[in-house]
Amino acid sequence: MFQKIDHVYNALIKGLSPFLQEMGFDLKKKETFKKQLKECTQELNLDLRRIRGQEAGYVSALPNIRFENLEKMTFTLKGEDYKRGWPTAAANIGNLQSKREFIEWPLSLTSDLSGLVETITNQIQKSAEPFWNDFSNLNSLIKGYEAVDPRITLNGHGYRWSLAAGYCLRSEYDKAITLLLNWDAGRPSDSIIEKSINTINQLKQDSTTRG
Repeated sequence: MFQKIDHVYNALIKGLSPFLQEMGFDLKKKETFKKQLKECTQELNLDLRRIRGQEAGYVSALPNIRFENLEKMTFTLKGEDYKRGWPTAAANIGNLQSKREFIEWPLSLTSDLSGLVETITNQIQKSAEPFWNDFSNLNSLIKGYEAVDPRITLNGHGYRWSLAAGYCLRSEYDKAITLLLNWDAGRPSDSIIEKSINTINQLKQDSTTRG
């Protein structure tokens, strides 16, 4: 059911649009701003967590980046069907700071929207822009994974799949195999690792044949 708070939320999104459009983002869905680059897509997803029984809630912002080719390779290595639209790295905007914290902003029918737009805009400049700038090409993303940068490794050990996929995209197949063999904490089963290494060896062989 559409509530009065939804009108306020939509006005907030409208208020953020000029700033994001200046950065090259377009509002593609009701709550999603996207910017297409050569190697990846940058996104900012907004979300309203409604308070039950009240015309109020909390707004959060979730920046992400998506490398489609990297995601396809990741799913290939994992032996899974590709799921389109899966983000390569995503986080609540507060977790992109050096001192991580989950950030959300209260929203009500009496909220100062211009002030809230300024607050969220400042947070985007402080946290989301460096995140996008630092990881929006494959080489910088791989360096971030190798350094275990918490902004892109926050969700556990699964980033190793993305790193192995990145190595494969750069034809660094031996690096990918070594990474999987040395995987310790959160390691998948030996059978999954073995199948992934077989896939990498096949990719390596195919690459050599094409070359």
